[in-house]
Amino acid sequence: MHVIDYGKPEDIKLITEDVLRMLEEYAGRFKFECDIEIGTGIASNAIMNESMIKGSTVIGKKGRSVIKDLLLGSTADGIMRIYVTGFAHSM
Repeated sequence: MHVIDYGKPEDIKLITEDVLRMLEEYAGRFKFECDIEIGTGIASNAIMNESMIKGSTVIGKKGRSVIKDLLLGSTADGIMRIYVTGFAHSM
């Protein structure tokens, strides 16, 4: 899954098409079937929502910038915070 959290609203369609092409090319490298999902909005929220539907998630750690990660946190960190907070509230 790739979440588009950048660009102007009028550019989202073109960005989505570019991302889909890249994901299809990347998925073709594997010897197993891959589902390709593209979302928009806050990445950690979109990934957690998709994870709840699919039942599991594997997250790679590849940020855009060290400074952004230091100031805002990474998507993986955000997902863990949502998971832990949600888990704690369900107990």
